[in-house]
Amino acid sequence: RSLRVEELTGAAVKKLLRATVAKGLATTSNHIRAQIRQMYNFAIAEGRVQFNPVTGIPALGEEKPRERIMSDAEIVKLWRALDDPSGLTRETGVRRENGRVYVSESVAIAVKVLLLTLQRRGEVAQMMRSELDLENAVWTIPGARTKNGRAHVVPLAPSVITLLKRAMEIADEWTDEPSPFVFPSRWKAEAAITPEAISRAMRDVRIALNMPSLTPHDLRRIGASNMVRER
Repeated sequence: RSLRVEELTGAAVKKLLRATVAKGLATTSNHIRAQIRQMYNFAIAEGRVQFNPVTGIPALGEEKPRERIMSDAEIVKLWRALDDPSGLTRETGVRRENGRVYVSESVAIAVKVLLLTLQRRGEVAQMMRSELDLENAVWTIPGARTKNGRAHVVPLAPSVITLLKRAMEIADEWTDEPSPFVFPSRWKAEAAITPEAISRAMRDVRIALNMPSLTPHDLRRIGASNMVRER
């Protein structure tokens, strides 16, 4: 708030982390610590400060074992399976077509966009073309569709833009008129795919790959953890 970056002390950081843990937010406490640490490492590199107030302060929260964190190798494995799920087989537990795991290209793209943007599955599933400004590489999610009720602007990497263009091409191939949605329902162009479609696709692929439990929300946490990972 009113505190200048040069004035933050280790004692103040520790007090904040302890207060967060006391509220039952142990994992959040670790994320706060990591974010402050990264911010001050950047400030030191820029010559703004000489000392990182997080130095010597250990993580105070104990991470919950049930929180799924994927390795880089697992992310690559998942991505490649989404590129071509036709080679995935599994006797039980997944939707199959001619003995193969079935994930449509459109839904596979939605999962990839989920991983690259770290947005919620409902926000991705119900993405509207009118929300996209591909020329300026931004996606504006209106407040009516966000959890906190406020509009949210998501910057789009070139890889995401390529995926979204392909998703709209797919939709245009089987609809008489362009759907307002980026990921329209195969059975009803004026409706979007359901968030559950994304969850089912992830479940089917990860079972076929013999990977541990993985949910769309796990991807948000994995992305957040990677961004604040200590180097």
